[in-house]
Amino acid sequence: MATGFTPPTMNWNASDIPDEFNSFKQYCNLVFDGPFLKKTEKEKASYILLWIGRQGVDIYNSFVWENEQDKVKPKAIREEYGKHLAPRIDDVASLLSELDITKSSGPDNISPRILKECAYELAPSLTRIFNLSLSTGELPNDWKTANVVPIYKAGERVMAVNYRPISLTSIVVKTLERMSVAQHKHLGVWLQSSLSWEYHISSICGRANRILGLIRRTFGYKNRKGVEVAFKSLVRPILEYCCQVWNPYLIKHVNAMEKIQRRATRLICGPDQPYTERLKKLKWPSLELRRKERFIKSLNQQLRQEPNENIDDFMTRCRNQAAKCKFRDQQETNERLIEQLVIGTRHKKAQGKILEKDENLSLDEAIDYARTYEATIAHVAQLNKTSEIQKSVHALSKFAKPKQKCQNCGTEHEARKCPAYGTSCNFCSKPNHWAKMCRKKINKTPHYQARPGSQNPNEGKQTRYSQGQGRNNNRRIHDLNVNNESSDEFDTLVFDTITVDSITPDSNSQTKDEALVMSNIELPNNTHNTQLRAKVDTGAQANILPLRLYRSMFPANISYDGKPKISAVKKSTTTLTAYGGTPIPQFGTCEIKCSYKNNSTSATFYVTDVHSRAIIGLPTALDLHLITLNCSVVKSQVQETSPTKDTAKLKPIKHLHK
Repeated sequence: MATGFTPPTMNWNASDIPDEFNSFKQYCNLVFDGPFLKKTEKEKASYILLWIGRQGVDIYNSFVWENEQDKVKPKAIREEYGKHLAPRIDDVASLLSELDITKSSGPDNISPRILKECAYELAPSLTRIFNLSLSTGELPNDWKTANVVPIYKAGERVMAVNYRPISLTSIVVKTLERMSVAQHKHLGVWLQSSLSWEYHISSICGRANRILGLIRRTFGYKNRKGVEVAFKSLVRPILEYCCQVWNPYLIKHVNAMEKIQRRATRLICGPDQPYTERLKKLKWPSLELRRKERFIKSLNQQLRQEPNENIDDFMTRCRNQAAKCKFRDQQETNERLIEQLVIGTRHKKAQGKILEKDENLSLDEAIDYARTYEATIAHVAQLNKTSEIQKSVHALSKFAKPKQKCQNCGTEHEARKCPAYGTSCNFCSKPNHWAKMCRKKINKTPHYQARPGSQNPNEGKQTRYSQGQGRNNNRRIHDLNVNNESSDEFDTLVFDTITVDSITPDSNSQTKDEALVMSNIELPNNTHNTQLRAKVDTGAQANILPLRLYRSMFPANISYDGKPKISAVKKSTTTLTAYGGTPIPQFGTCEIKCSYKNNSTSATFYVTDVHSRAIIGLPTALDLHLITLNCSVVKSQVQETSPTKDTAKLKPIKHLHK
């Protein structure tokens, strides 16, 4: 034996057997490359057996292979085993001593009472088996079987469906499962098999306390500024790392983490003041409040534009979420909103356009870029849609005719397959038609009335086109006299484009293509002043309130499907039409008291499902004096001409004197 160095020793009781064996192997290579360089292979093998010890030889001999192929185990199994903690004798003994003796035994018939009473005697043997099973990826055959016991639930006992099967496995393998997946650290967060965060919270609290103790010993109570900086940079990040995942919900966990910050405030401000006063003096929020703010900020970063959502609605959601984040000032809020616009918009080219700009880009300019690109896409899609419609119209056959109901039976069927053929009419007894289509029965009630002065030779005759069967029934309604007794009147309101020259834009608005106004409104059960930002449109004949604004203004009037309740809005038969004839769907009307400066009125708003701003039409705009009509009288000079006195210059018109 060479002298002058410590011989390698393999510790088989280490917590991490693979790591310990790698260290042992590296040390052996250093010895064989140095002092034992001239030793023969036989002598080197003898030294290795001596250093491994009797325990290592026994462990190696305990490996039993079923065939030669199993000797070379997959590398993935060994690597996966190296990632986890290897079972230790103390851990196995601790778990065995905590077994519940009232539990049933498995197929091996080993009672939990025996395992509990002999925990420390059985722990070494079970630890070797556990390590062998984890390293090879195999389990003993007895551990793979289970006893299925039927447990009666309810109902008739003779029915098999009234029993619940319970699988009783070996208690030893259950102990192995608890040990192998009790907790696992992933990306700095401890995960437990019980889905609890107690181990992680206790771990970070212990680590934070140790660092805080080091800060106290380093700075003491004199350098309070240094303690504050060290706490913010070294301790607080530990307590808040990935808190969106493990945010504590138990009071004991919240208090355990808050106790660390309470200890830090005592080092800075002294123990004389209460904890709340120390926080106010340092302008620190509590750790619980900071975790909530971080969670809200993380939600803000996850906002994305929906497929059917325009850029204005998306930025409204972002602004509402940013208002909850409590950023330092408006400048930081605008910067975060620009970042969220770049991340959340679904238009890649708009993202590139915004990223090309420098740091002086404002929020309104960024929104204008996205809005312009969105409008361009909509216009191109409309043009493509129009082109497709024109192509489809040209593809129609000129001989195509709409389907018509049969004049004999009143139904639609193939040619020469009328069900009325061969039957008799119950009204006139004539063959091959039914009573509901009998011409004698229909002619008894005249449906056609000629207009006064009509010279129609067929006046008073019943034609097939006057019975609702004709091709032009929907086109010649002016030829019919219909007595409508219904009191509902169907109006059509047209919404034209806005004329900016006829109104004065609001001073708070920075857009040049819209005129916006902040109008004060009164909401039920709301004592605070509420303002509605609406677009003033002199071409609109009525007021529009989008459904998304109605939901936020009247949340109690919304049904479970997100639409206004029937009793909340007044049903209206008015047809709303946009510029170009596009219909606007509406749910009804609601009355809202609006005021602007010293003028007030009760305005009727149509609740519509459109993605746009609220619109104040011309009638309400005049009532609130949002616009003024300036009329002027212009006097024009018209030169009077006198009749010609010289009759000789008048030439006779021959064809009038004939």
